Amino acid sequence: MAKEELAKVHVRNQKYYNKRTRDRKLQVGDSVLLLLPTERNKLTVAWRGPYKVVGIVGDFDYRVDVSPDKVDISHEHAEAVLSP
Repeated sequence: MAKEELAKVHVRNQKYYNKRTRDRKLQVGDSVLLLLPTERNKLTVAWRGPYKVVGIVGDFDYRVDVSPDKVDISHEHAEAVLSP
């Protein structure tokens, strides 16, 4: 009984999520905004940018050129934090 309810909730949440999501395909050279932690509080985030996409790593992963004097990050960012 609990598994059935869990499956129903999963389907309902999946439908709600899929209504509001969009596939975004970025190209090398596109400008994007990144959702990054602020300097004062690492738990608070703000949109920063624009930055340039310099490579495509996977279907939803991009390499973004972030100049080190603006922000101290050194890893790739998933598409979830990118906004064209």
